[in-house]
Amino acid sequence: MKKLLLSLLLLFPVLYAAAQTDAPRATASSVVIDSTGMKYPAMLWQKMLQSNDYWLKPLQPNSKDTPFLLVKYTQQQKDYWSERMPKPEDSPFLKPDR
Repeated sequence: MKKLLLSLLLLFPVLYAAAQTDAPRATASSVVIDSTGMKYPAMLWQKMLQSNDYWLKPLQPNSKDTPFLLVKYTQQQKDYWSERMPKPEDSPFLKPDR
């Protein structure tokens, strides 16, 4: 009984790690479309992501070769993330506006 329990205990982390899947990531060869179905070239959608106004939603999250949907952040989403960002530390060179 102890051997069975020990083997299951040792096998659990391996099975757990195998069950975890990484979220798909967009690459330059990924298909990126908007809500109208228009395809975007990699150079364009990458620039749009850098503006922090857009994000990519995988259409088939369990597939590595999934197409991505280009989604624009709402003002509410931007405000939420802005509030959650860590505040910068005080600097001896800049005075805070308090």
